[in-house]
Amino acid sequence: MSSNDQNISSPELCEIIGLPLDDLTHCHGQARSTRRRCRNPIGRDRRTEAARLLNLGTRMLRQGQPVDEILEDAVLRTLCWRHKDGASDLVDDWRTKVCEFQRHARVQSENTISIEGQSPRPAASVPSVTPRVNRTRNVDARNALSSPTSTSVQARETQRSPASSSRRTPVSRSSSRSSSRSRSSSFSSVSTSTSISSVATTPQTPNGARRQPIEGDCPICYASLRQEETEADDNEHTDDGSHLVWCKARCGANFHEGCLDHWAARCLDGMRDVTCPTCRSPWRD
Repeated sequence: MSSNDQNISSPELCEIIGLPLDDLTHCHGQARSTRRRCRNPIGRDRRTEAARLLNLGTRMLRQGQPVDEILEDAVLRTLCWRHKDGASDLVDDWRTKVCEFQRHARVQSENTISIEGQSPRPAASVPSVTPRVNRTRNVDARNALSSPTSTSVQARETQRSPASSSRRTPVSRSSSRSSSRSRSSSFSSVSTSTSISSVATTPQTPNGARRQPIEGDCPICYASLRQEETEADDNEHTDDGSHLVWCKARCGANFHEGCLDHWAARCLDGMRDVTCPTCRSPWRD
């Protein structure tokens, strides 16, 4: 409901407290003996001032402003001199009526908002969620390293330098150099008799993860997975996939072994568990 509609439909203050403007001619106090309304007349000036205050209170109430002082001033103009000692009781009665009206209006407003909030909304496109998550994960993996170029250089230096490898803290899951070499040798012997890009010939892990085809780029450094990681005179790695590792926890994504080692070291430096850069599952050997 708009503010204009609310102002039009909202009752006036005099109606809320039960004091119509055309009923200001006589005192609104009660005679103690008969418990009936006093019939002493109220002067014209006091009636005019009371009406002005009540109209002002109506505008203030519709603007969400308190009207306590308005009620206290108006009550003195509606009582005769005999009943002015009962002004506080009458004001309390008026305040109670105003509070009850505000509470009822607030409940109605909340119900209206609740009904409007239940209106049907167009369904979101589900297929767009997965690519967005993948892009976020790839960006996180890329930001974890300084840059693709520096990552490749650091990976080469790590593979060529035994001293650098010894300084890095061994990772029980993925970053141990000796376990990586033995894993590479084991996988190399299998790869020589099978196609490196065939998914069907790759055995499944007990949890159902299957290695993806060795094609495309490394998700960490964005260099080709088939690209040799060493210089021309370094024959430690070949093009048979022995320089790669893959996620055996869930997604089966392939990574350069050096890139994954560097990623694992970054995780440990940040006091985090080593996870797959793509699916964020705990890394499994």
